[in-house]
Amino acid sequence: MSSLVLLDEDRQTGGQVDENNSTTTAGKLTQEIDRVINLMINRLNEIASMDSHPALFKVYNGSERHGRLRLLAKELQDLRVSAPNNTESNYAKILNTLHAFGEEMSRFSPADGKHYMAKMCDRCAHFLKDYRGLVFNGDLPLMDPVRWIDSAPVSTLQLATETWELWASQGKEAILEIQRVSDGISTVDTEAVSPDTFVDPEQQQQRIQQQVTTQERSMAAKVFLLCRLVKTMVRKIRLRCIQPIFEPIESYDEIQWLDELMEAGESLFPAIDELATAVIPTQSPTHISLESVNLVRQAQKVCELGWQQAGQPEHQQWFVNCHAQLDTLLIPILESNPSR
Repeated sequence: MSSLVLLDEDRQTGGQVDENNSTTTAGKLTQEIDRVINLMINRLNEIASMDSHPALFKVYNGSERHGRLRLLAKELQDLRVSAPNNTESNYAKILNTLHAFGEEMSRFSPADGKHYMAKMCDRCAHFLKDYRGLVFNGDLPLMDPVRWIDSAPVSTLQLATETWELWASQGKEAILEIQRVSDGISTVDTEAVSPDTFVDPEQQQQRIQQQVTTQERSMAAKVFLLCRLVKTMVRKIRLRCIQPIFEPIESYDEIQWLDELMEAGESLFPAIDELATAVIPTQSPTHISLESVNLVRQAQKVCELGWQQAGQPEHQQWFVNCHAQLDTLLIPILESNPSR
């Protein structure tokens, strides 16, 4: 991407378009702007799909990179909004700034973090698509195109930290619903009704909350004990494994570990939701058992990652013990299934 060719004149001016060259027509420049944006978007898609490798890793300052990208994005937008008269000089400035944006993109590497790079490339591509509409249609989109850069993660560590906290919050809600069933109340969805339709409050309450059987409460209580341990493990991962990592990350192993953690989380937290769905409203013990087994297996994968990253022996031992305890808490759930 660093060798991105903009115009034939580019080769003679060190990558810059002559903004005072009257022979460079606005029409020619607009075609080139469209071509360059397409090249950049295609390159972003390529980077996002590339495999990572330790040899590609270089220490980078995510905050500085993000700041440069945002500055260029804002400059591009200001050029278009402040000079909407389609002059050759203005289009040349836009093209040169796009070139600088592309130079910054050329530093992107999958070794910076697979999930981070996918998110970063997606945000930059959205910005370029919105910006192309701004250049050729002359109208601002409903939202500021620079917002795509603003919403991009600064680094793999920031992305992993924020994603893990979001997942943990969602997981807590699902586990709370399981606890409600173990306390004797099952939350079920109400039927959609027109806002103009009168619904008797007492009947609505009966639809929302219904008493569960002793057997269902017993099963939910066992599932809740399992999920409570998973919730503790999620918190330990954040405290003992993610928080001790500092910017800038100087080890490819830590980048790779964060990527593996996010991949494991993509399976773990949906498994919590699926188990909650199996319990609320209550379904067959067989279904609950199957979802519990799946949750344990996904949680144990995270335990193994925790053991790898935890720096102190006592923290490593906690994850080893948690791995074993997950199996222990699964046994009563499986024994409650009459068809096992």
